[in-house]
Amino acid sequence: MLLWFGAVEHDVGTYVYEVRPWTGNSTHSMYNQRVETNCNVYLGFHELTPIVGPLWRLEPGKNDTVRMTTLDGKEVGVYWDKAAWTTGPRGRYLCMDGGRYHIGYI
Repeated sequence: MLLWFGAVEHDVGTYVYEVRPWTGNSTHSMYNQRVETNCNVYLGFHELTPIVGPLWRLEPGKNDTVRMTTLDGKEVGVYWDKAAWTTGPRGRYLCMDGGRYHIGYI
């Protein structure tokens, strides 16, 4: 999936971004959506509203990664959900809760 980053100047010379899926097609089902958090800290695509945002900060991370945070500094991390019956990861989810999740980089 391709993502569109709409830049908004926050402070002089500092930009923050609204993130949306890029479909290239205005009739696509995800055309009017953006990245937001839901009520339980996971990131997902939600319908656009007249209000701009949420806005995200993007900064260089380690080893060619990008660090993504909210305006108040909460990091986007990766939650590794492990099943009790296996030693490997069952799923990975982008979320907002650095205390319970691994890696602040995407």
